[in-house]
Amino acid sequence: MRRYVPYVVLFALLSIVVLFYSLYRGPVSILSFKLFDSSSSEAQVAAVLRAVPLNDTFTVGDAITVALVVDTKGVSINAVGGNITYSSDNVEIIDISTTDSIINYWVQEPKFSNASGTASFSGVVLSPGFTGSAGNIVTLSFKAKRPGKTSIDITDAQVLANDGLGTNILTDVIPGTLVVKDKQTQRMDINGNGKVDLSDASILIFHWGTNDAQSDLNGDGIVNLKDLSMWAAKFTK
Repeated sequence: MRRYVPYVVLFALLSIVVLFYSLYRGPVSILSFKLFDSSSSEAQVAAVLRAVPLNDTFTVGDAITVALVVDTKGVSINAVGGNITYSSDNVEIIDISTTDSIINYWVQEPKFSNASGTASFSGVVLSPGFTGSAGNIVTLSFKAKRPGKTSIDITDAQVLANDGLGTNILTDVIPGTLVVKDKQTQRMDINGNGKVDLSDASILIFHWGTNDAQSDLNGDGIVNLKDLSMWAAKFTK
């Protein structure tokens, strides 16, 4: 019996140590496991839809081309759908082209309504689907109507993976921005930086008294106070 006494004492001491450790550091688990969710370690797939104007500044009456493109981020997709909204006060759609589109079959032919300032599209890409960074879906042709800034927004959109499950991998949409100016304001922007500001005035004054065509805003053959007055009327900070 005596030979077991040291073991009993040792066990008692260990129990006391564990008890105090638990009180100060929380419960002690003899066995611990850490479970890993395999899906969390995988990079999340993502697709991006963007409206891409060929230019961003126009004057009233200009034709404007905007391409709707998809970046699949390396994932094969087989269906795309959504809506486009815009300010019909400033621009109007005159045509939607499906030429060079990645879509093979349109579930809903692209259509538009200038009355509501909307367009819609819905189509599929046959197997093996499409993979790429700039897949053209539709090309929209607008006409600039009135001066102002207009956003070409994409709403209620889906980009579905070619995985047999219809997984929507769309995570971001990037709208396009159009700036429509009247022809006179466009002419006042002498240096073409998109604004009628003091830098334009400095160019005009530099050519004061000459017949510089760029600074002669009213086209009377000389850069003078009349041109400066025209610039001042359109000045923006």
